[in-house]
Amino acid sequence: MPPTTINQNALSRLTELSAWVSETNEFKAEQENLFRCSDEGRHVRVDPLLGELGFNKIKGYGYSIWRIRGKIALKATRHYQSLFFPLSIKSGSGSAAGEVQAAGEVLTPGSYISFSSPLTLDSQLDCLIVYLPKTDDSSVAE
Repeated sequence: MPPTTINQNALSRLTELSAWVSETNEFKAEQENLFRCSDEGRHVRVDPLLGELGFNKIKGYGYSIWRIRGKIALKATRHYQSLFFPLSIKSGSGSAAGEVQAAGEVLTPGSYISFSSPLTLDSQLDCLIVYLPKTDDSSVAE
């Protein structure tokens, strides 16, 4: 599935979220090279973006904010459509600064992809994963 580009208002919200994520140090290691944001303020910070995209109106949605520092494989979540949003990208062996290679696509902040199998990344980045409950048609409103 090709990347989806978000609108300008959502991009402004994503930029604000990215700036906040880059400043917080409240992350917990989940595995080697993968850290989950544990800052209690994350809910207030991510809600404007989710609202702009309409995801917060979907019953049962969820999200997590991650810091990646090297090679990892993000697993898709059963019964949910997983959406990968890069927030800030430094670089890595497979990516230039400002972009990340994911599922054969080049992503920059402001674009996202859906994934249903492990997403292998080798980069230095912060990202947002949004989880939307799968429906019969498993589609996301854009």
